[in-house]
Amino acid sequence: MSTWGSMFAHRTRQRVLMAVIAAATGIEMLENGMFVFASSHIAGGVGAAPEEYAFVSTLYAVAGILVILKQRWLAARLGYRAFLTGALTLMAFGAALCGMAHTPGELAVARFVLGLGAGSLFTASRILINLCFAPELRLRALLIFTYGFFGAQISAPLLASYLVDHFEWSSVFFAVVPIALAGAFASWLVIPDFRERLREEGEFEVRGIVFFAAGVLFVEVMMQRSRFDFFSNPLHLLELCLVGAVCVIGYMWHQYSHHKPLIDFRVLARNPVYVLGLGGYAVYYFFSYSTSYLFPIYMQQGLNWSVEHTGYLQAVASVTSLVVAAIYTLARPKFVQLKPFVLLGYLCLLGYAFLLSQSYPGVSSEWLILPMVLSGLGGVFAMIPIAELTFRGMDEYVFQHGYQTKNIVRQLVSSMSVSVMSVLMQDRQAVFMHQLTPAMTPLNPAYNAAVSQAQQAFGASVDATTASHMASAWVGSLASQQALVLACVNVFFGFACLAALCAIFMAVQRRLR
Repeated sequence: MSTWGSMFAHRTRQRVLMAVIAAATGIEMLENGMFVFASSHIAGGVGAAPEEYAFVSTLYAVAGILVILKQRWLAARLGYRAFLTGALTLMAFGAALCGMAHTPGELAVARFVLGLGAGSLFTASRILINLCFAPELRLRALLIFTYGFFGAQISAPLLASYLVDHFEWSSVFFAVVPIALAGAFASWLVIPDFRERLREEGEFEVRGIVFFAAGVLFVEVMMQRSRFDFFSNPLHLLELCLVGAVCVIGYMWHQYSHHKPLIDFRVLARNPVYVLGLGGYAVYYFFSYSTSYLFPIYMQQGLNWSVEHTGYLQAVASVTSLVVAAIYTLARPKFVQLKPFVLLGYLCLLGYAFLLSQSYPGVSSEWLILPMVLSGLGGVFAMIPIAELTFRGMDEYVFQHGYQTKNIVRQLVSSMSVSVMSVLMQDRQAVFMHQLTPAMTPLNPAYNAAVSQAQQAFGASVDATTASHMASAWVGSLASQQALVLACVNVFFGFACLAALCAIFMAVQRRLR
């Protein structure tokens, strides 16, 4: 083969490798995004009560954290080719089990299996970019990685809404099976092994892992139970939290003092820039996962938007993120200071949350495009520059340990954010419903007029007594919906304040520049 032919073949192999690595991350993001978007349909399909469905999410998070913790240990013994192929195959098997589940217990077990396969794909893919490519090629690899990440975020709500509208809830999982198997086949063909570079990894101790798993499970159960027991049984939640914290902190101290840890916390703790950046990650993940949970509730239950139109709006934010991330990555070499971009990201998130706090029933889709664009911009500028600042200057060993820790934090924060939002919404709705209840009395002319108008409408098809009961129930449901809207608006305003505080802190701090 000629020199030019060899160079072309080498570049083609490199681009295919970049695409396969990006696809592995994209598959995890696609499945997780569809699961979150179609949660209400999936819960109804298996007849899961809120407590039971919360446990399904808990087991997935526990599985993800455990496999992230063991990811480098497994890769050192299996090689990254076998590890990634096996992870995607296990993910496909777990997705098939989810689609065949008929009860909440079956779905919980299936999600645990799926989490064991999918939980470490993001971490492994990002580490593979550093292992596979020389520094001069990593910018292109990261650009394609960004395409896979944000492309999946665009596709997830659109594909999930289509599948739910045209097929059964199980199709959300069955659609993932061939995609994951295709990714597994491609990984076996092109992903390098790298076992020779990963021989001296940490020691795997079964007792320690079991101790850590128990701690994570207690913490996750506490987070999920908080939405149901926060006001009725807070001492039980405190007990779960304390037991879980003791187990997790004990294991972390064990790793800190171990001569061959799975995660080297000693190296990470001595890096103040990394610690600060990890805090920035945690705040952004809390903002992102919390608003992603709140936005569909606000749109569908508060403003009466359809599932399909809500998916289109979320896709606007993802498309914005994809386009801006690609432009930013290509233009990045021209910029020296990254702090202004992070500050801009927090200001965009502030605008997104503030505009949603000012929306109202009957708002047009055109008005909502601006906050979704701001959400997409904030997602890029509040995350990508933080990532570069956090991991800048790290060698391969420290980077791998740091990235594992970052994704464990992501799993914990994603679960915590849903629990916090559930409790906060429950509290805010109760407060606003308490304020609205005194007006729902026959002594209020406006209430009487609304009930009378509804009674006339219902009276055309039922008797007068039934129409009166239906009218009172209908007005009561309107009050509940109004309380929900006010609660969402109130929480979005709180997130605007959080973004403002983050922007102020970013402006005054001096380590992340």
